[in-house]
Amino acid sequence: FSSDTLQPYKNGDDDDDDDEGTHQSSSIYSTENSTSLFDSSHRTTSERGRASSGQGISADLRKAAALKLSRPTDIYVWGNFRGEDDGENMNLLPSMYKGFEHVDLFKVSAGRAHFIGISKDGVLYFWGNKQRFQCGNAVTTGFHDKPNVSHPIKLSFPTDDIHGTEFSKFVDCACGDDYSLALTRDGEIKAWGTTGWVEKGSVGRGGSFGERISGVLVSLECRGARKVCKISCGPVHCAAICDYGESVYTWGEGAFYALGHGNDSRTLAKPKRVEALVGKTVTTISCGAWHTVACVAKSAGFKSRNGATADAFDGDVYVWGDGTEGQLGCSVEEAIKVPTKIHINDSASPTFKNTSNADENVVAQKFLVPVSTSIKEVACGSSYTILLSINGDVFMSGKLGRYSSKTFEIIPELARAAIGKNLVVTRIAAGPDHCLFAASSTSSKVNVEIHAKRNGKLFAIGGNKFGKIGDGTLREASVPIEIEKLRGMSIKSLACGVGVTAAIVAESARNKI
Repeated sequence: FSSDTLQPYKNGDDDDDDDEGTHQSSSIYSTENSTSLFDSSHRTTSERGRASSGQGISADLRKAAALKLSRPTDIYVWGNFRGEDDGENMNLLPSMYKGFEHVDLFKVSAGRAHFIGISKDGVLYFWGNKQRFQCGNAVTTGFHDKPNVSHPIKLSFPTDDIHGTEFSKFVDCACGDDYSLALTRDGEIKAWGTTGWVEKGSVGRGGSFGERISGVLVSLECRGARKVCKISCGPVHCAAICDYGESVYTWGEGAFYALGHGNDSRTLAKPKRVEALVGKTVTTISCGAWHTVACVAKSAGFKSRNGATADAFDGDVYVWGDGTEGQLGCSVEEAIKVPTKIHINDSASPTFKNTSNADENVVAQKFLVPVSTSIKEVACGSSYTILLSINGDVFMSGKLGRYSSKTFEIIPELARAAIGKNLVVTRIAAGPDHCLFAASSTSSKVNVEIHAKRNGKLFAIGGNKFGKIGDGTLREASVPIEIEKLRGMSIKSLACGVGVTAAIVAESARNKI
């Protein structure tokens, strides 16, 4: 487990230019990411080789060309990612994070006060607080005696192959409070950090509340699965989708039956298959504090050229774990022990009571198209769950801001009639007590995946400690508010942590979402 530090830069904001990037699908079934990820790495190597020959090209031109080709995205961060509760290390507004000038990120994840990012060529990066082994045993040159890594470090993991010289390429990552997971292109899960569970044989020590510290890298095996396709982290438990949705594995702390293994609520150090989901096709999954939510395809997706499933929308929602705050979308007195299908309210009128000062006439407008309850994305916080439908409808159940419901109901302020002409929500992300919604304009009111256009907006709801909402204040956002600093930008990836937030945007800030 080694690291290479990038050249440090002072954080600040740069002007946007007019370059456009390419859309990266978040679907576990898409092979576009893995193909472009590794093909582009080979092309980049070849291009570097040709450029280094210097045949009639000046050093300045080569440098400019490399920058142009390698970084069609930027990353903005806000909140407190230094882990110090002194009020002096907060970014109240999104600020472009320096150090990624030659890196093209496509995925970011956030923990309590640290970040993990993956570039399109499969390289893993870390920055933020490291006091609780959030970067494992990586060599943090220049930061050995400091609690924080102020600029990105590149993490690498030697593979176990016979040569011993190759390094893993990554396709997915996820963060718990103080630990991280990373998924290699070969389907291997790597884990490190401070957590309530630790794999047998790893180097660790006990801590308060049963915490264990795994300073060294741990490899996790989903026994019986052919390949892991997608990973998710809650504060203290994890989930993995395997074999293109054919199976789901969970592990970590099992209180409130958050792992979905029936009467077994033990803490598990190793992934265990969720038997109740065998025979179903799981498209996406999210872990909350003590609950888990998965989207299950109603019909199989089409096949790509290599035989893998390429897409699968039109999903049902299955929930399990603690539901006392309504986060499971139903009224329950006890935790749900196994994945259970839940009903979604498909009423064409908002059912949340509007307790804000928002214009009631705007909230009460009719939807432009019928509400869809076919879910394509889920995101769990501590005591709430957010769902995103294929039409861009946003549902919430549980407690968040001024919303409180024990059934999944539409957030009225995020309805298409309320957020702007032809705008629909296309991405969601959830932290323990705040969440983000990225919206883009579309020429089609139904298929937001195909006809997404420019003029993006980013909205936030929830707690605002450390300024993690990004509106320049410390006031709670009780209803969705727009993050004006990122207006017009094209959101590629979102991450909400305990006290931090991040967004990857197209460098031009004008490309399709």
